[in-house]
Amino acid sequence: MTEQKHRVIFQPMGVRAEVPEGVSLRSAARSLGVAIDSVCGERATCGRCKVIIQRGHFPKENISSSLEHLSPPDQGERDYWRKRRKGLQAQGQDPDAFRLSCQARIHRAYPLAKLAWVFLVAAGLFLYREPISGAIMFTLVLFTAIVIARIPVSTILRSSKLIFGLGILLMFFHFFANPGEPVYHVGPLTITDVGLHEGPIFFFRLSVVVLASFVLIWTTDIRDLMVSLTQAGVPYRYAFAVFLALRFLPMVQREVDAVKAAHAIRGRVSRSSLAQRFRLWQRYMFTVLINGLRKAEAAATAIECRGFGAYPDRTYVKTVTFNKRSLILPLLFLFFTAALIVIERTALA
Repeated sequence: MTEQKHRVIFQPMGVRAEVPEGVSLRSAARSLGVAIDSVCGERATCGRCKVIIQRGHFPKENISSSLEHLSPPDQGERDYWRKRRKGLQAQGQDPDAFRLSCQARIHRAYPLAKLAWVFLVAAGLFLYREPISGAIMFTLVLFTAIVIARIPVSTILRSSKLIFGLGILLMFFHFFANPGEPVYHVGPLTITDVGLHEGPIFFFRLSVVVLASFVLIWTTDIRDLMVSLTQAGVPYRYAFAVFLALRFLPMVQREVDAVKAAHAIRGRVSRSSLAQRFRLWQRYMFTVLINGLRKAEAAATAIECRGFGAYPDRTYVKTVTFNKRSLILPLLFLFFTAALIVIERTALA
């Protein structure tokens, strides 16, 4: 099996090379004769090895650079940058552009393998008949996000309302909507035994699928996903539609955050009644919708100007290489899914 490699360029020296996946930036620099100091034994405490990650596409070098091409910061590195964030901002620097080269490892799993993993998780959740199976799958996906993908817990918590909010509402709906023997009475409503069984199943179905989808978005360069879809035979127009959808989702979140921040500065949210907050949310949605339509129109104009769709095929500046190791995660989850289904069927028989 050919070892997957990635192009790295160290500036201002201009030293460049194809570096194997999994190697830290500092190890790559040392192998190329680039001196990056460190006195803490690579324990993420001294900060002497910090580097700036240039982001964007660089036509001269024929390279696209992104923080997503590196492993997410572990707890030690996050603690280091959290203590120095305000200092860097006071100096007019972007704290998010810095990484400790001893901790940042070059990585790239094949995007379609991660997409297959999401579909496997979703398929299993819709086949499970017991809440405990959904709970086990939730634990496995959360373990994958935090330990394997190294997604900061704070990132997951910031998105928890979206990940778990709809799932909780769906669970409570089934508590009361499913017919069965009455168990509890809440005013005029009745919670049934079937509802208590089915509610958690639907909670895990929705919440775990959303969590797995977020893991895919957080760890995948959407350009790589688009290219891998075309490599799999998907027409590039449809692959580009997926690219646009995933590109606009973070923009929508930023729009919502900007509107919320504007209202918070004016002190409207903290002093508002529940009815007033509902009206504010209507304004949020109106503003986000208008800005979204403007961005969609601008994107459509740009696509039209570039003659998108004029040819049956297209080329890409950056290609994506399939790595057989990327199949490990979906195969493991296929095994866990099959095992849980067999255990369920055996126990229910």
